[in-house]
Amino acid sequence: MSMKLKTACLMICVLAAAGAAMAQSTGANPAAERTESINSTVPLPRVVLDLLIEPFKDDEHYRDSVIGKSDEELNKYFAAVVVHLSRPDQVDYVIEGRGPFAGADSARLWIVRSSGSQFKVVLNETASFFELLNSRTSGYKDIRSVWIVSGQRRTRLFHFTGTEYKRAEEKWSGDLQ
Repeated sequence: MSMKLKTACLMICVLAAAGAAMAQSTGANPAAERTESINSTVPLPRVVLDLLIEPFKDDEHYRDSVIGKSDEELNKYFAAVVVHLSRPDQVDYVIEGRGPFAGADSARLWIVRSSGSQFKVVLNETASFFELLNSRTSGYKDIRSVWIVSGQRRTRLFHFTGTEYKRAEEKWSGDLQ
């Protein structure tokens, strides 16, 4: 799957979830509220970039890509959109890896939660895309990840535990061809 297609799938899932959440809060029909558009990704602040690259600084496959890079250079490796996983006034990010953080059939995908000026990675998953669901656990939206590889589809459901997302369910289905 091309990077543009994966990014488009990610943005569509986020847009659908945002529209459904808006509809749920207003009591309107979810399908009728999906008119909001996401025109582009947002640059990530340095504190979030540092959270994302920290685990890779000692990895020889990533080291040259992350050490000593400017914010602008690092932001080229990530496509981020702002979402609200719990409260409308809380800024959270759904982030898709690009370049060294992406492969032919998947990418690293992160959910970063904010609490004031503090940020925390609450989900780090390799998948083809995420879906933010209308259902909630501990006040936060549940998340579904889907990875399609070699004619197989892996679907995982994640619930928020109060501090991070944990896998609640995993299903595999095959022969998608």
